[in-house]
Amino acid sequence: MATLFRRNRHRGWYSRFIIPTDLRPVLNRREVLKSLGTDAFSEAALRAAVWEGRLAALLLHLRRHKETMTPEEIHALTQRWLSEQLEAAEDKRRSRDVGDDERNAIGMALSDVFEETHYALIGNDFTRIAPEVDELLSTNRRTVPKDSDAYRRLCRELLKAKQAVLKAEVERWEGNSQQSFHSSQNAPPPQLVPSLTLSAAVVKYLAHFQHHAPGTLSAKQAVLRRYAEVAGDRPVNAYSKQHGITYRETVGQLPAHLTKKYPGQSIVDVLALVRGKLHVPRFSKQTVNQDLTHLAHFFSWLIAEGLYSGPNPMEGLAYEGIEGESYDPFTPSDLTRIFGHPHYAASHRHDYPERYWLPLIALYSGARRGEIAGLAVADIRQEDGVWFFDITPDASRDHQLKNKASKRHVPVHSHLVALGLLRFAKEQKASGVALLFPKGKAVRGKGGEGRTSVDDAVGKWFARLLADLKVSGKKSFHSFRSTVITALHAANVDAETRRQITGHGAKDVHEAVHLQPALRTLQAVIEKLDFRPALKRLPSP
Repeated sequence: MATLFRRNRHRGWYSRFIIPTDLRPVLNRREVLKSLGTDAFSEAALRAAVWEGRLAALLLHLRRHKETMTPEEIHALTQRWLSEQLEAAEDKRRSRDVGDDERNAIGMALSDVFEETHYALIGNDFTRIAPEVDELLSTNRRTVPKDSDAYRRLCRELLKAKQAVLKAEVERWEGNSQQSFHSSQNAPPPQLVPSLTLSAAVVKYLAHFQHHAPGTLSAKQAVLRRYAEVAGDRPVNAYSKQHGITYRETVGQLPAHLTKKYPGQSIVDVLALVRGKLHVPRFSKQTVNQDLTHLAHFFSWLIAEGLYSGPNPMEGLAYEGIEGESYDPFTPSDLTRIFGHPHYAASHRHDYPERYWLPLIALYSGARRGEIAGLAVADIRQEDGVWFFDITPDASRDHQLKNKASKRHVPVHSHLVALGLLRFAKEQKASGVALLFPKGKAVRGKGGEGRTSVDDAVGKWFARLLADLKVSGKKSFHSFRSTVITALHAANVDAETRRQITGHGAKDVHEAVHLQPALRTLQAVIEKLDFRPALKRLPSP
């Protein structure tokens, strides 16, 4: 609080502001004095109030950011963490013998975590690294505000250090124990091929990543095609960060659902058509970030292959603070209304078993709609007395999963057994069909991770059902995943096990390689999901 006073009766008014105790060491003073430049008390009081407001805002900013770390301190902290991680990993490796199959599995797991870390770094997504940063700060007795530049800088540095650990681990598991990550950084750059154009590089890039899901490949192809149209098809070494900035600003003006609403038209023509039309929805910042992530991965591959010199020109271009697409979980009231709705009951009575079972399986497993729709009869298996869904890709029927972490075993909940799921699977097997829900052919287009017409049809039917019920909030079939994750969290199930059940990527090397819960352990976790009270109006099978 400011205090007005005069130094003597012949001089104007002054304001004295007492500095809060916790900020005195930062400012190295106890109070602030300021001449208000007037002899009139009423004017002085007004100026003092304005001055006090400005000073209070400054002190609030100081309080939020008083505890920061210099770049040198951040670098020293992350290097110490890096050394500790590498030494700990080496100790674990010395203490166990592994065969070739396990060695390959470990290498794949490490590569998955490396790729996720790479995308997080490119997109400035610090969501998953934040707990590790907080733990590192706590261990070293440091406090850094989460909204400060120092905290964000530390997140980025720890992500880079984590990449170093992962790369070194991959090399060591492959037997290159003498080659360190740091020495490889100092190696001379590989011979460049400046004549390689963007279009030629794209062909090589897509061929190299044929193992990715079809939907991912088509998305990459679309983004690279847009980039070539905006930046031109030139030798890859001719592209700079400015081309990425131009691309970001250009696609941000494009209308949503571009290829559907403007098929075959150039970006220049489309922009001319929508210029000045404020009502036309545009690419969201989230969509722009997805484009930038694909482009950053492309340039990372070029650098690794020795086809591009210099740092990744797409790094740091993503919009910060953009949340990923998420859906609200269903409430118990929502579930009662959904599973008690006449349309849901009719879906089972009128030969639509997929409409009956897909929502129920999603509710008791957290599996994605496409994963459930693509289940084969043989994917419901029993091992050690535990029935489980074997969620796995199958090249023979072009069934793909979203990513490598999606491959998993999820125990069948006892309520699904009581409702007759195993009996239904047995009947399907007896009828000679291979798929649990054998209808239609594969659907092409976005989201082609093995999607079938069953997947699409159930998704559209369920969307109509929610609209008919006027369910509030941002909710769709995907909300079953949010419902399961929320319920497991409420039941005190740890994050690692939640990720294992729902098919999310591992947080770190330790989790990816060493944490593989037994089926009976996962079964006990699945049984914590109890939606019976909300499904009291559920029709009998």
